[in-house]
Amino acid sequence: MTTARLIAIGLMLSVAGIPLGIVKGDGFDHFRLAALMGMLLGQFITLPLLLFVGIALGVPEQRSHLQVPGYTMGGVTLLFGTLIVTQAWATSAWLESLPPGVGDPAGEFAITMLAGLSGAVAVFLGLGMLVARVLVDRHLRLVNLPVPAHLTGDRPLSAILLAEEAAWPSRAGRV
Repeated sequence: MTTARLIAIGLMLSVAGIPLGIVKGDGFDHFRLAALMGMLLGQFITLPLLLFVGIALGVPEQRSHLQVPGYTMGGVTLLFGTLIVTQAWATSAWLESLPPGVGDPAGEFAITMLAGLSGAVAVFLGLGMLVARVLVDRHLRLVNLPVPAHLTGDRPLSAILLAEEAAWPSRAGRV
């Protein structure tokens, strides 16, 4: 999960490379293409750097428990990926119309596809973080169900569940 968190942060920090993109023409579509190119350049810098720092700092730590990213991290990563995928899709549709001012539409199309791929990775990463968080929260809710006092003792849990089903709180059925 730490690697997933670092990759998500690296993908989102790649927007710092947007100023590196070169705008080749006038209009919003040219700016969007330059932003996607700059973001890809930023990814070549931020992803390896963050992974190296994370490995260097994380190896000596040796955590005994798994830390699942929260809803915020998963949601922001999902929204970021969705934004990148939609912008790459729109840019590729614009490039297929052979716009004026673009030198090599095939090369620019490949760049938009790479940006779309990185956005898709961010979408799947965000979805994975959200699903993992939901599963962990659901597991914690199941583990922390209150047990009525008269059901504690030497009987195994399976016997308690089968014999005393009505003694459990009504919310146990909804979990």
